[in-house]
Amino acid sequence: MNKETADNPSRTHWDRHYHSPMRIMGTRLGIQGNIVLNGVIADFIRKNTSRCDRFLEIGAGSGVLSRKMTGHFKECVLLDKSQEALNLAHAVAPKSKPVCCDVFDYDESAKFDAVVSVGLVEHFRQPQMEQLILKHMHLARDHGAVFICVPSYSPRREARVQKPAVIQKYGFQDAHCEFKIDAMLNGRRLDFRKIELSKIPANGILYRGLAYLNILLYRFLGINLDCFFQKRHGRHVLFLIKKDQPQD
Repeated sequence: MNKETADNPSRTHWDRHYHSPMRIMGTRLGIQGNIVLNGVIADFIRKNTSRCDRFLEIGAGSGVLSRKMTGHFKECVLLDKSQEALNLAHAVAPKSKPVCCDVFDYDESAKFDAVVSVGLVEHFRQPQMEQLILKHMHLARDHGAVFICVPSYSPRREARVQKPAVIQKYGFQDAHCEFKIDAMLNGRRLDFRKIELSKIPANGILYRGLAYLNILLYRFLGINLDCFFQKRHGRHVLFLIKKDQPQD
C-alpha cells in the first residue's frame, strides 16, 4: 500500500503545515490546538482506563492531549510521520516520548493501555481507514481501550472539505467518516460507545466569539460553555472501543 498519496498527505505536506509560524506561535501560547476538545478527551480517558502504564497518541497534533496524559500514565508515546509535527508537539509535551514513524510501519511488543487519535482517521479512504482503526486495536493491550475522535458529519462540513484550498491545506477528509467508523465497529460486533463533543456552533460571528471565549475560560478557569448546549449535535464524535479480547 502506498501511503504517500493525495488521499494521505505526504510527510512534506504535514511538515509545511506544522512549520507555519502562526501555528507555532498559537500552539506555544496555548490558544491553538483544540484546547477544549483535547481537555475534554483527556478527562474522558482518565475515567475510562483501568490501567495507567502506557499511553499512545497517533498523530502528534498540538501535543496538548499528550501533555495532559503525562501526569496520568507512566509512559506516553507521541507517534507521527512528520518530524516538524513531533518537534512542536514534544515542545508542548516534553515528558512524552516522540517517535517519528508511519503508523502502518509501527509496532510494539509491549502494548498500550490507551491508544488515541484525534483528527486523523478522517484523512483516509476505505479500506485504509478500516486498516488504521484495526491498527489502533492491534496496538492496544487486551482489556485496554481505543479512543478515536473525528469531526461529525454536517452538510456544511461536507461542502467545505471538498474545496480545493481546504484540500491543499489539510489533504483529503471524509465528511462521512463517523458513519463509516460506526458501521465498521457494528459490523465487527465490537464493544464501543459514541460520544458527541464540541457542541458550541461554529457558524456566525457570535458563536465564533463564544468559542474563543470558551478557550480562555477553559484554560484559566476550567469552565466549559459546552454544558449549555447539551441537547445539540456536536461538531466532533469520540469513539471509545473496549478491547476485551484479542483482535489480531
